[in-house]
Amino acid sequence: MRYRGLNWLVVLVAVAGLNSCSAVKLSYEKADWLLAQWAGRYVDLSKSQDRVLRAGLADLHDWHRGEELPEYARLFDDAAARMQSGMSRAEIEAVVAAVRSRAQILGVRASRSFAPVMTSLSDAQLAEMEQRFAADNRKFEKRQLAGDAEDRLHQRSTWLQSQLEDWFGTLDRAQRAHVERLVAAFPDMPALRLAERKRRQAALLQVAREGRGGGAAQARLTALLGDLERGRPTAVQEAMKGWEIAFIDMLANLEGSLSPAQRTHAVNKLRAYAADFRELAGRQTVALAAQAQ
Repeated sequence: MRYRGLNWLVVLVAVAGLNSCSAVKLSYEKADWLLAQWAGRYVDLSKSQDRVLRAGLADLHDWHRGEELPEYARLFDDAAARMQSGMSRAEIEAVVAAVRSRAQILGVRASRSFAPVMTSLSDAQLAEMEQRFAADNRKFEKRQLAGDAEDRLHQRSTWLQSQLEDWFGTLDRAQRAHVERLVAAFPDMPALRLAERKRRQAALLQVAREGRGGGAAQARLTALLGDLERGRPTAVQEAMKGWEIAFIDMLANLEGSLSPAQRTHAVNKLRAYAADFRELAGRQTVALAAQAQ
């Protein structure tokens, strides 16, 4: 369940959602392989398509390690310093803006890796991808939209609380109440997210179908991956913006209620991630220096 702004800047990491720094380091080293496996869930590629995809992902991984990880380290260090002294609502908004900016940069760069393969897919492969998207959507609907409405709200609230507790430690009753009120105020969010999934999937398939005959596919895929809100209906955009504002309000209220132990927990976690990002980025520097000798 993805919430914009959650986990501070961790959504910028390809392995966002992992709850230990060691898991991040281990998974990041295999990121290009993991992304290739993920892509294989949706379409069976030919050997030549698979080679093109893996080469593109390797380039993306090298770029991300050299260019983006140092930025992530700086952002996490900055977030740790702000957290230690106390973050204002404006500073939390700045974190969300940084998340959006880095995500857009990553999306634009990733389009170069995916465009050659996307525009080479056959009608049969695109039909296969469409079917697998639909299967994923049915799973999402069963998990997020089926059953009693009160139970669904409780599950969403419990999930969000667990994510926050990973960063701040155990929440007290008043802090959990902030989360519960936020979730209760947006009961339709899972349905909106499902609609957004379907819209983006349809846009991706359209780019692939229409891009096979010309060179405009790269630009269209870049536009799509660089701005996932592009083409979003006005009503959905307004609802998502309302959620973001309320989410930042909740974070600001939560930030103001942190105990010294909770604040220290968050600061230490942010600094640990920053150190991991620097270490991972440094491995490429060492490798390039060895190649140059």
